[in-house]
Amino acid sequence: MVEIRKGDRGYAVGDILVLKEYSPDEKRYTGREAIVKVSHCVITHYVTGKEVGRN
Repeated sequence: MVEIRKGDRGYAVGDILVLKEYSPDEKRYTGREAIVKVSHCVITHYVTGKEVGRN
């Protein structure tokens, strides 16, 4: 499984995550979930094709 997300949570290699599926139409969690272990972390400084946070 690969998930790309904004690096705003401080996840680190070795962390265990419980990813819960949310239905915005029903405004509730579906009950489906995946328990995963972070094996790689890549931090990027790009947002929508533009570099940010660098001089």
